[in-house]
Amino acid sequence: MPHTHALADSFLFQNKIDYQIFKQCLLDCNFTDKGVIEALGVKDISSINEKDLSLLLKSTQKNTPLNTFIRLFLIEHPCEKEQVKKALSPIEPESLVNAGLIRVEKDRVWPAVKLIPFHGLHMVFDRQERLDSPDRQDYVMGVGSSTITLSNLTIRKQSGRALDLGTGCGTLALMAASHSDHVTAADLNSRAVA
Repeated sequence: MPHTHALADSFLFQNKIDYQIFKQCLLDCNFTDKGVIEALGVKDISSINEKDLSLLLKSTQKNTPLNTFIRLFLIEHPCEKEQVKKALSPIEPESLVNAGLIRVEKDRVWPAVKLIPFHGLHMVFDRQERLDSPDRQDYVMGVGSSTITLSNLTIRKQSGRALDLGTGCGTLALMAASHSDHVTAADLNSRAVA
């Protein structure tokens, strides 16, 4: 399926090799829809709730690359720098810092974005906290209930062209790429478009 990875053409990674290694790290540790659902024992990704933080942390207490990525990008919980470095090996955490995906403070790594597996994609979008900051006007929306509903209602018939108007992080546009010859993703938010 061509063009089905949200990070693939991202401006975030300056080095294509780093992107490819990061993508492979996610896949190798099973940071996929199915892998995360099985690891957490939840029905689907959208059922992960911050109110269940203590239960989620308990479910991910074993030091594995999958649990590290779940804690960092789904639960948005800081992780030890060495733990993140091990999960990312051979790529260095600084590559993800430069890409704007994480931030490092002393020996702790914090997520700078939300990154979730969704229908075979890895979607990157802003964390909720950005809505409470001075930068809220360019908040990039992620996979929400409306995205899931529209995704479930979409007829996956081969088409010549598809338009995702108000694309946010591009979920529906990327999903349309599997059954469309050409997809246009548009948004008033220039950061979402980028």
